Amino acid sequence: MNLKEFFSFRKMISTEVIKETYIVGMVILILGGIIIMFNLPGSNEVIGNINPIWAGIVVIVAGNVLWRVLCECLILFFSIHEVLISIERELKDRDIKGI
Repeated sequence: MNLKEFFSFRKMISTEVIKETYIVGMVILILGGIIIMFNLPGSNEVIGNINPIWAGIVVIVAGNVLWRVLCECLILFFSIHEVLISIERELKDRDIKGI
């Protein structure tokens, strides 16, 4: 990647940042679910008709699925941008070559 592409936003670094953020979020959701399951005061009590064990499992499973879908959507938008840039370059090359 050259600096011109970087500063003209032709090359996106966001996909790498999103992938790293996904891993951090996944770990936070897993730890949060474990904390909900085992470290709440009176964790054997039912909170609003929801057992903390089940609430922790829901946070771990559903939270990670929703987090993954969100991150994949963000990566998809940036991937579409990269494909459009490659199409633009291809068309410019064809115009220069006179094809």
